[in-house]
Amino acid sequence: MASYERLFASQALALVATGVATVALSLLAYELAGEDAGAVLGTALAVKMLVNVTIGPLATSLVVGLPRGSVLAAMSLTRVATLLALPFVSAAWHVWLLIGTFQVGAAVAAAVYIATVDEMLPDDDDFARAIAKSRIAYEAETLLSPLLAAVLLAVIAPHDTFVACAALLGLAMLAMRGVRFPSRHQATGDPTLRFGRSLRLLLADRALRAALVLSAAGITVSAMIVVNTVALVRGILELDGVFVGLALAAYGGGGMAAALAIPTLMQRMTEIELMKRSGMVVVVLLLLGPLAASFPALVALWAAIGIASTLTQLPVKLMVGRLRPEGGRQTVHAAHYALDHAILMVAYPAAGWVGAIAGLEYSFFGLAALACLLVLTAALTSKDPTSARRAR
Repeated sequence: MASYERLFASQALALVATGVATVALSLLAYELAGEDAGAVLGTALAVKMLVNVTIGPLATSLVVGLPRGSVLAAMSLTRVATLLALPFVSAAWHVWLLIGTFQVGAAVAAAVYIATVDEMLPDDDDFARAIAKSRIAYEAETLLSPLLAAVLLAVIAPHDTFVACAALLGLAMLAMRGVRFPSRHQATGDPTLRFGRSLRLLLADRALRAALVLSAAGITVSAMIVVNTVALVRGILELDGVFVGLALAAYGGGGMAAALAIPTLMQRMTEIELMKRSGMVVVVLLLLGPLAASFPALVALWAAIGIASTLTQLPVKLMVGRLRPEGGRQTVHAAHYALDHAILMVAYPAAGWVGAIAGLEYSFFGLAALACLLVLTAALTSKDPTSARRAR
């Protein structure tokens, strides 16, 4: 378990570095495009999602036979190099190219991490706990990374934040020292076939399909937050970069509170019931978006959206975690990961370009309409919610 703990610490540090870099990237987009920053940032994040969808599911097979530690180190160095190059960009396409390169490293590292943990922890319960721990780290990162970014932006220039992120990735590499990687990592059949089987397994159950549709509503909302916070704070409220970090931290704090509350809520209702109710709340909150005319109002709204969107997304991960597919658990998680990021690949540029062309209020209304459609679709197609009750 000592090797797993070191590997997890390395992954957590890399998550924080990526989160801080996303805040710095939003400020760089504003520097390049002003109030059209949402379009630049939305496209950059869509490039990230495209890499996740195309490279992520096949990454483990692409590096089969190579030393896992060396692959993870190489991917960290790739990300460090791109972060150090970002302060020197002068055009939007430079950002998109570097972000794509960065995400290749991140996608391969994430896939290798999951595959390695699967081999380190062969027991189903240990692996399930490791996945849950990773999810908790992800939720904590959405709070901690923007707060750390706000602190850094208060004392250093936005461009220097990329250097700080590169240093964090360097620490992540050091955290891997002493990790004993499993030697058993041979390919087990065609990766595309295994991925296809996992995808069909995800879509086979009617209740799980409805949950995935509801989760998509929460995912589209997160796109609005990530892409357009910088335009709202810097462009409309005319505040500096520190407040961008604080606003994103409010969203992350709401999500963290919701994640902690889920075990209690699951004692009172099923996953589907919780997701439906939260999805309806998400729609209402998006419609209120144009009324957030001050920073305190924006913080309150972002925190509320963080709560509702997390309650719309996280329960489906519990449902997926209970699946026991033949041929490998990590492939099912990779399939779900790819589905989520395929949605974001569309939602990020949609939120950014609609906001840049028509105005941010139309971005709020458009995503509210989409979320409403998704919630109604799930409500009409799902079976009796009691069938989705957690196994006890």
